[in-house]
Amino acid sequence: MFFNEKKFECLSISKLERVPHFSTQNGLPIANKLTVKDLGITLQTDLSFSNHISTIASKGIRLAGWVDRSFKFRTTHLMRTLLKQLVVPQVEYCCVIWNPRTQQHTNLLESVERRFTKKFPCFWQYNGDAERYECTRSYKDRLKDLKLLSLKRRRQRYLIIMLFKIAIEYVVNPGLVLEVDQRGRWRFHRKFTTDNNIQA
Repeated sequence: MFFNEKKFECLSISKLERVPHFSTQNGLPIANKLTVKDLGITLQTDLSFSNHISTIASKGIRLAGWVDRSFKFRTTHLMRTLLKQLVVPQVEYCCVIWNPRTQQHTNLLESVERRFTKKFPCFWQYNGDAERYECTRSYKDRLKDLKLLSLKRRRQRYLIIMLFKIAIEYVVNPGLVLEVDQRGRWRFHRKFTTDNNIQA
């Protein structure tokens, strides 16, 4: 197998100020990058995934705009199908890896589904003062009526499923240890060890 050396990129995840320099077997220098895209996920040197979250949120908003421009007839069933088949997969692909840690990123992702559900005509009422139709239902009520979960709740569900698969050894354990605390509750925590029994 031959690799294209011109496509090599180096992402350094370290607190050291010194930037490492590497080269290929033929002496071609490998460029140091602050962000690298791998299998559809944008990685950063600080592992914050802020660039990735901003990118997929923008994609979701653009898709919502495309639906708004392209579909004249917006039945509830059609709009719900478009949301579940087009928009939601864009903003939750591999979310177990990049699940946001800050409320700002959580709100940014949630705004995608919040904006899209406002476009459902079943939630519109005519505003005589503004002379236009407006959405009168809150985001929580819209999800309840459509029998949908918020994007945050969906990510939490995926995390629980992944931890369950790790607990029953259905998938490879990345180094998590399952223990019972003093209250009898099961908890996962990361164990940093050189033990060969821990699979990475």
